Amino acid sequence: MAGLGDINADGLNDFAIGALGMNSGGGAIFVYFGQDGSPPTTHTLRIDAATPNSMLGYWLDTGGDVDNDGDTELIAGVRPNTALAYYGHPDEAITA
Repeated sequence: MAGLGDINADGLNDFAIGALGMNSGGGAIFVYFGQDGSPPTTHTLRIDAATPNSMLGYWLDTGGDVDNDGDTELIAGVRPNTALAYYGHPDEAITA
């Protein structure tokens, strides 16, 4: 699990949870956008691994503003020794 800050630029803090056992060990990431007044109960976005056994989401963190567009990025670990960046956008979810 990782706190993402405000990845979708709506003024509320967001977080992500890695689910390594999903998709035949490929993993998945569930992103929860903050809600005003209460914690979110369902995920806003699900990112599924492209390949089995890659363990997408075995670590998660923010990458700051990797592409200098003013939005925070999500960085996700994938085996073997690879990191993927998902770019934050204020008007959309996140893109690979």
